[in-house]
Amino acid sequence: MVRIGGGVYPVIKEPDYLVNGEYRVDKGAAPKMLNCLMYKLSYYRFGELTTEHGKPPGFDRARGVEIGNKDIKLEHLEEAFTTSNWIVRIYKVKPPNNRWTTSLKARYTSYGTLHSFGMSHTLPKCAQQLQQSFSWESESSIPKLQCKLSMTWIQ
Repeated sequence: MVRIGGGVYPVIKEPDYLVNGEYRVDKGAAPKMLNCLMYKLSYYRFGELTTEHGKPPGFDRARGVEIGNKDIKLEHLEEAFTTSNWIVRIYKVKPPNNRWTTSLKARYTSYGTLHSFGMSHTLPKCAQQLQQSFSWESESSIPKLQCKLSMTWIQ
């Protein structure tokens, strides 16, 4: 899979995934291997599973080693289906988060500009006036600014 990806995307280099010329999935695996999506989707929740009596959870019987990354967290994907023998695994994309993750206070400057996702938008004058008179109680405060033009900013 790494060679196929490297043939399409030149940024993917096979040596980055090898240790002493071989692919490994245990604790001695290359950092890129332990963090790649293919590894994460293959071994998601595998660290919780006992596959053989007397072996630790997360023991890969096919390779004869305990996997290197047992605590895999998926941010944008979720498991939809896995067969009983874990040969076929299907994932679905999670719906996008409906809230911005950066602080609203940090995105406003004293000149009334909203900075978000690398773009700048000038706030209408009424929003600038509200912003200047608004007192921030804490970083987790969620203000709502409304203008006569029916423009609303909600975090």
